[in-house]
Amino acid sequence: MTNAQIIDMAKSANGITEDAHTFAHWKTLGYCVRKGEHAAFSCNIWKTSTRRRNGREVVAVDDEDKPIMFMKRAHFFTRSQVDALA
Repeated sequence: MTNAQIIDMAKSANGITEDAHTFAHWKTLGYCVRKGEHAAFSCNIWKTSTRRRNGREVVAVDDEDKPIMFMKRAHFFTRSQVDALA
């Protein structure tokens, strides 16, 4: 199951129809989560493991050169919980 499918299922289970992103993703889109807001929902999504090499982050791979993946709990905020950055 992909992250998009996992997130869509979690949104449906919580009755959410508007856009939802993580705190960091809203920030890259030019928004900030309002102070005091709590995540609308949380779910476990797939994340790629990284390692530091020569001061840079690189994707960690296994013996077959496949990326190492793990499940991580992510917290999502909806459009109604954010404001545009000035």
